[in-house]
Amino acid sequence: MPRDVFEQSGRWDERYRFGGEDLDLSTQVGQRRPVVYFSSVEVLHYGRVSSRANVGFSAPNVAIGYVHYFRKAGSGRVSLLLYKVLVTLDAPVQITFKLTQAIWRTLTGRPEKARKSLLAARGVWHFLTRELYRFWRA
Repeated sequence: MPRDVFEQSGRWDERYRFGGEDLDLSTQVGQRRPVVYFSSVEVLHYGRVSSRANVGFSAPNVAIGYVHYFRKAGSGRVSLLLYKVLVTLDAPVQITFKLTQAIWRTLTGRPEKARKSLLAARGVWHFLTRELYRFWRA
């Protein structure tokens, strides 16, 4: 986007640590100008390298970033409570799934994929054991 649009839309909201800031900026731009999506443009992410390398940071901050975004976008208290409950209840399911996936990938000869599954499980575990309080306080 042109710099003047970025500036007029409020720039990046520095209160986001990681996750949700792109949605917020799109919302801010969309309140002032038309947002155009080009379906022919493809963005290719190479294995989520940065978020996997810092899974203890990225996993909780994405969930908290969405809380900030939903609140800023005007979601009500009940909606935010429901989001927090669902994320909290889904975490053990995600850990179980990722551990099962890691075992399967190991058994089928895909050790690199198994390692990625274990990293994802570790991120959710970190969220549950170290960041859940901060998530609920957000």
